[in-house]
This record gives sequence, structure tokens and C-alpha cells, in this order.
Amino acid sequence: MPKKLDWTEILPKGYLSPSAIDAYLMCPKAYEYRYVKKQKDKPSPALSEGLTLHETLAWINQQVDDGEDWNIEDALAFWDVAWVGHCHDEAFLEGYDASLEEIRERAEGFLKGWKKTHLPKISSMSTIEGRVQGVVEGIPILGYVDLIYSFKHPEVKRRKIKRLIDFKVVKRAKSERDALNSVQLGIYSILTGIRNVGFVCFNKQTKKITTTYVTLEDKHIKRVKGVVRSIAEAIKKTSFPVCDPGHWKCSEKFCDAFEVCPQGGGE
Repeated sequence: MPKKLDWTEILPKGYLSPSAIDAYLMCPKAYEYRYVKKQKDKPSPALSEGLTLHETLAWINQQVDDGEDWNIEDALAFWDVAWVGHCHDEAFLEGYDASLEEIRERAEGFLKGWKKTHLPKISSMSTIEGRVQGVVEGIPILGYVDLIYSFKHPEVKRRKIKRLIDFKVVKRAKSERDALNSVQLGIYSILTGIRNVGFVCFNKQTKKITTTYVTLEDKHIKRVKGVVRSIAEAIKKTSFPVCDPGHWKCSEKFCDAFEVCPQGGGE
């Protein structure tokens, strides 16, 4: 009988995460530099803006779930502290699409929109920035879900529906196709058993919040399982080819490994 694979010894971190899978799908070579060779990510204003908003939304949702009083000024005070933790020096925002004042202003708009339009529709929250883990196709998986909440069924009284959502700070809103094809949402659906999933997008261009909700079917789950298995097998075989050089990610601006990658002139 063949020996059962121990994926905790094969995978660089002992498990796969949705972000690691997305990284491999984007560029296997970049995945190798980040997860196998452990090259540190370079901080960026876009990442810092996204992390700061995520942390502030998690704080707001926790206040609501705990029944605590809060207002937008409180949330912005939390945002200010969180931003300092992600801002690295005075030149950090050079070349970015917004100044600190503009970033804070659109964050305020997002937080007001979340409070006014979206929170009232939520009956209760069961997971806020929560850790989820399990096994998919024999592969250990670990990730963090932004929010799982319940809302009233539109047609059946006293019945509630659970929904799992992921927050995205973007320049282009996610479509229904994006949600149905999302490996991240698919993995979280498998681990939690929740098929009603979606994205809440905070659009930096329009400064509006948009939502995209879908119900995953068996065919979507099957596809995600296949992706997880195939990537794990590729990692086991140390298969890390470069991506298409014409891909938008394959540039010094968007890839932290570009300078050392063969695509950027490295070895």
C-alpha cells in the first residue's frame, strides 16, 4: 500500500491558504519567491489602505455584535491608529493615486455607507474576521473570513439566511462571474458549508460600496476542489514556471519578485 502523503511536510507553510492559491494562479514563480524562498512582501499604499479599512470594518462589526455604542468619529479614530501601523515613512505615498487626506476622506465615506446602508440589513453576526480551517481534497487549508452574518429571508417569516462575504478595496467592482469563479469564496464555502457568498466592494474610483452575492452550486465547488488539488500537486513537484510576461502583474510595479525573477532580468 502506497504511503499516505503528509501535506504538512510538503507544503511550505504546512497548509494552503486562499491567498497562497491566488498567488500561485497569478504567477507560480512569484509564489515560489514568496512562499518557498520566503521573500518578504514590499509594503505598498494600496495594501495599507486595504488593511486599514478591513481592520476598521472588523472593529465596527465587533462593536455592533457586542451591542456597544459607537459613531463615525470613533471609527475614524480607530482608522487613524490602524493607518499609522501600516504607513512606513513620509515618502510612502509618493506616486499613489491619493494623498493621505484623500484616503481618509474616502474611508470616511465607506464607513458611513456601511453604517447607513448595509448594517441595518444584518440580523446577527457569527464570524468577524474569523479563522477557518479544514481539509479540502486531503489538503490542509487555513484562512480568515471577513464576515459571516444572518439576514431575514425575503419571503419566509422568522427564517434567516446565512451569508459569507469578503471585503474588497478595489478600482473595479466584482461581477457575479467573479464571485462564482472565486477560489477564495469557494474554499470558504467548503470549509463553512455556507453556499450563499459574495463580495462587498469599496470602490476607490466611484467611492461607492457595491455588493455581489451568489449561491454556489455543486459544479462550482467541484471546480474549486480540483484547483486546490492541482496546485498542491504542482507544489509537490516543485513546478514554478513564470507567468505570461504580458500579464499586468508581471512588472516591477506590481510584482515584489520582479527584480530577481528571470522575467525581470534575474536568474
